[in-house]
Amino acid sequence: MTAAIGLRTLIQTAVFLIVARVLSVADYGAYSAVLALAGALSSFTGFGTHTLLVRDIARNPDAFASAWGRTLAAISLSAPVLFLGYLALAWVALPPSIPFSATVLIGISEIIFAPMTLAAVNAYQGHERIGHAARMIIIPVLPRLVGALALAPLTHDLPADVRLPTWAALYAVATLAAAVFSRLLVRRDLGLPDKSTWAAIRGGLCEGLPLAFGGAALKLYADIDKTMLARLATLEVAGAYSASYRMVDIATVPVFSLLIVATPRFFRSGEGSIREALRYAWRVIPIPLAYALFAGIALFVAADYLPFLLGESYSDAVSVLRWLAWLPVVSMPRLFLQTALVGGDHQMQAVAILSFGAVLNIALNVLTIPLWGWRGAVAATYAAEIVMAFAMLLVAWRRSNH
Repeated sequence: MTAAIGLRTLIQTAVFLIVARVLSVADYGAYSAVLALAGALSSFTGFGTHTLLVRDIARNPDAFASAWGRTLAAISLSAPVLFLGYLALAWVALPPSIPFSATVLIGISEIIFAPMTLAAVNAYQGHERIGHAARMIIIPVLPRLVGALALAPLTHDLPADVRLPTWAALYAVATLAAAVFSRLLVRRDLGLPDKSTWAAIRGGLCEGLPLAFGGAALKLYADIDKTMLARLATLEVAGAYSASYRMVDIATVPVFSLLIVATPRFFRSGEGSIREALRYAWRVIPIPLAYALFAGIALFVAADYLPFLLGESYSDAVSVLRWLAWLPVVSMPRLFLQTALVGGDHQMQAVAILSFGAVLNIALNVLTIPLWGWRGAVAATYAAEIVMAFAMLLVAWRRSNH
């Protein structure tokens, strides 16, 4: 798993560097704004049943066929409706200068194709088949690397105004390829799904929708500032901010991968009480916290090299990256408390706090971006992280004493 995480991080970094360098800082800002909006809507694809898939398999491996069938049915039903809603939101929320073709292609990729790959990863995660899960986490990024490598030689041949739509088309093909391949692997290794009934889908909707809201709230919290910067500031500012944020995301990949591996154990530990899930979190967190501190220092020191990697148009990203460098450390308590709450069957409380954090972040962005630009977006992110961590700690402490 460690080797797979490292390889995935290297591939993601390569894709990011190629795409950011080929696109202008404004086009990268447009791409990030569209991706953030589509990613938030994609959290509702499947009604949260992919998370239920992990829980059900972890607690009873024989439940795979029925849980997998329910997940596939929920994805098929929800994706088209969500895509239409995304197009309506994009018309309101995104700057009109962003090419419509890029908006459509990225939306299809994130809302229709990507959830299938995520569900396949969850299937292996629930079975705790670490070797297979390690290979699965690489599948989504390999086709994107191929697409980025195909884009790079076209830099001098493509007019500037068609580079973003071209990358959006390559991104869509890559995401579709990953989804199809992931589905075939699950069929080969884990088996076929059972045909899901309407009763099972309705049950999954009732139980999984709060988890979907939690995922959407988390994505809104993490990414909506990019869309808002594109709308309230400029695409150039959004591009510099998004590139810096992407560097932080890449540095944090190992922590998220650790949480993916540990999630089934959180579910088993939390089956008895939230206290056991918290104890497990307390045992696991020291190494990720130390890594996050090291990553923050490395990002702060290496910020000066960002224009060398991405191009001179990203010179403003140096200061942004230094402000964002400490986000991995600040977000660590919230990440582990959130996983412990969900593992202890207190997902409703976790969803409520994440939703509040997303609303708080949006409100602070509306207030601060017009005044301070990207600095306001960074300040809003740190404030929301701290508030959510304290709220989750309070809920976990109260629930553990009952």
